[in-house]
Amino acid sequence: MNVQTSERLVKIMRVLAEYKFLTTSQIKELGFENSKTCQRWLRNKVRQGYLSWFSSPPIIGQAGRLERVYYPNPKRALEIRALLQLPQEQPLIMRPPSNPVKIGHLFKINDFIIALICGLGQKYSFECIPEYGRGRHKILKANEKYISDRVALPVSPYREVSFIPDAVFAIKNPASGRKALFFLEIDNGTESVISLKNKLLAYTGYARGRFQRYSKEFDFSFNGFRTLIVTSGQTRLRHLLLLCKEFGTMFWLTTFDRINPSTILTPIWTVAGTEEYRAIVKTDEKKE
Repeated sequence: MNVQTSERLVKIMRVLAEYKFLTTSQIKELGFENSKTCQRWLRNKVRQGYLSWFSSPPIIGQAGRLERVYYPNPKRALEIRALLQLPQEQPLIMRPPSNPVKIGHLFKINDFIIALICGLGQKYSFECIPEYGRGRHKILKANEKYISDRVALPVSPYREVSFIPDAVFAIKNPASGRKALFFLEIDNGTESVISLKNKLLAYTGYARGRFQRYSKEFDFSFNGFRTLIVTSGQTRLRHLLLLCKEFGTMFWLTTFDRINPSTILTPIWTVAGTEEYRAIVKTDEKKE
């Protein structure tokens, strides 16, 4: 195995280890010039035993998404963990999912993460904590989620609710050393208003200090965070902006069609309670 192939394999296997499943098109975004080269490389890795795959199930609202979905080959679990320098007890998702609805949601989370990784390039550092934890983070059982939490709603009757973001990540500006903390929510346009409002309330409750658990995880003292909400279309976006208006500027919203590596760092995000469009990171180095 030559150095170039080894580096590419490690990169893709690490992303698979953290984000469970990747489609052919998602893997292509991670470093291939064209789809044919990517498909040829994937077939080779399947023959070598590193990868397994299944056919993507039909997903409502995602026309043309029928393609192969890859995940680590369970027969090579020990070798894959050694390749990635992972603890042997760390979970790896090595079986197809049973629920197509859940994998459709996961695809959208991974679309966002991959667009962000590619968009950030070498200029900014990116770290995302997988839901099960890794490295210095607590290793959990397969049905537990490290990023889940309990938070008290800041309104009567002040009950505690479960709090599970779709993703938690930090972006670091190497020039200044500063980091920004983000939570991600993927909205497919089907969740009820009551459920959404409770989720927004949970974030406002979380902002009262519980989010500081991630200051330790990302080795930086955060003063606050932003919650990025990506939704299905302009009509849903308008409804969400009205709903978020009373909760302050911690919520930044956009739509799925605006998310790709070339646009994700541009001012596509509408800040709740304002009419401003902002970028999630500063790109003018003079202002850093």
